Amino acid sequence: MAMDRKIYDRVVEAYRSLGSVGEVVKSVGLSEVKVRRILITEGLWSSRTSRQIASLLEEGFTTQEIADRMHTSVKAIEAYLPYRRGVYDEEDRSIAAIRSEEYRRRNEAALQKQVSHAEDGSHSMVSRMQRSRQDQGNHTDLKESHQAPTMEKPPSVMQLHLKLAGTESVDHSILRTYGKAKHGISRDILVPMNITLHALHYCIQRAFGWQNSHLHHFEYPQEVQDMLLNAIGGGGNCATVLSKLCGIYFRFPVSNERLYYWDDDYDGTQSIKTWLRRKYTGPYTYEWCSEHCMECRGAVYKARGRNQESFETGATALLERICLGDLIFPEHSEIISDWDRKVLDISEKAERDFVRNMDSYTQIQHRLMQASDLYSNEDAKSIEAYDHAFREYKAFVSKFDSKTIPLSDTLIYRYDYGEGWEIQITCKEFYYTKDLWDRAGGGFVISPLTAKRFLEETDAYDHNNNPVESPLCDQIAQVVVYRRPVCIGADGLNVMDDVGGIAGFSNFLTTIYEGTADEMEERKRWGRTQGWSGRMQKPATIL
Repeated sequence: MAMDRKIYDRVVEAYRSLGSVGEVVKSVGLSEVKVRRILITEGLWSSRTSRQIASLLEEGFTTQEIADRMHTSVKAIEAYLPYRRGVYDEEDRSIAAIRSEEYRRRNEAALQKQVSHAEDGSHSMVSRMQRSRQDQGNHTDLKESHQAPTMEKPPSVMQLHLKLAGTESVDHSILRTYGKAKHGISRDILVPMNITLHALHYCIQRAFGWQNSHLHHFEYPQEVQDMLLNAIGGGGNCATVLSKLCGIYFRFPVSNERLYYWDDDYDGTQSIKTWLRRKYTGPYTYEWCSEHCMECRGAVYKARGRNQESFETGATALLERICLGDLIFPEHSEIISDWDRKVLDISEKAERDFVRNMDSYTQIQHRLMQASDLYSNEDAKSIEAYDHAFREYKAFVSKFDSKTIPLSDTLIYRYDYGEGWEIQITCKEFYYTKDLWDRAGGGFVISPLTAKRFLEETDAYDHNNNPVESPLCDQIAQVVVYRRPVCIGADGLNVMDDVGGIAGFSNFLTTIYEGTADEMEERKRWGRTQGWSGRMQKPATIL
């Protein structure tokens, strides 16, 4: 039976007066499934099942995948899906087809906005790097951790509080009423200690609803930069600090920042959220070459004697190959007392290593460039020669990367410099775990080992060696077993790309709830192309 607008409105009106799905079915004469779907569409009714299905759809699962996951049929899943607004007389068109069309449209919109889609000539090199992918994670040596001297075991998980800056500059009543933000927009997540800044970027993108559409970088807070300036630069300028710490903490500033986006290979064939998840799931690697200490020192060496202003641009951007555990410590800890001497020692060693190995570095770099020139032939022999030269080069430059000293409990993540998004990242706690292997005492575990059993048998402890209770203990175990961040708390709806920063987001919320009917519909339609749903997700489904 085709449904017209009048019947649709009658169901809504009847439910508002009767307050019961069963009573509406009797009053209007429609099936319970159709009444329920209309009410779900209007946001007037929900159940645990409908909310679970909505969350899975938001994550990018198809109706078939959801049916398989929930051990039911596609028809049963469709019984809890909303109707598409405005197409009330096209019920014969399947909801799966409608969802599929919207899914493809969102993916195409996300694809067109990717940073690496700029025509800058970097794609050929990106494809080369991807041919040489190796499973050689950039792991922190946690046994030498400076932050956890009293812990029985080296920490393996840290808890982060991610707070969106600038919310105090807008009307908080708007964020509270329409953005579901009690105190601001924030996320609390658990991450592996050895997650790189490179992987953390993708995690933040998904946690706040962005789609990897603009430039970004991480940096220390201004007070830490000033501290380095005084201690390492001798009170000099930013260029002095960069020349000493480039390749250790900081990137060498390049004119083409898109070269850092070598890993942005989204092609639109899957949900942007699924693609982001793959990027922040371990093992963690950083396969681009320009961030290794030897290369950065070489860039500094070439730039010496030139206009020193070139050092000023981007001098505060941190290397994204570095593990998070090598950059920050928990807020209840303090920086080690002799940090300045240790950092200066690391800097001086890096300079000595470069001088001693400069000739070898030049030669191996020249061999890679020759192989790269031949690579354009695209024949098997040239590709094999390039792969060999790259592996040789990567192994050489990786040997000279220095271990850093954590200098703060906070990092700053900046995204989309035009809109000025800023996330303050604070480390709240370190955790370590004990599992079956620990209880075996160095012996053997003779029984089937599954992820489920490891989750059940893993205990977690904080920096004071106090046992952590569930559900936090279970969430920490998930991070360890699946090598992927877990969200444990959230305040406020997701934001989105190209909305105009936090002020624009506030205006967006005001329009879709207080604007005219045409304005509301237009802004909602635009929001959907940005992946925005207007629904508050459970923390467990955010990542």
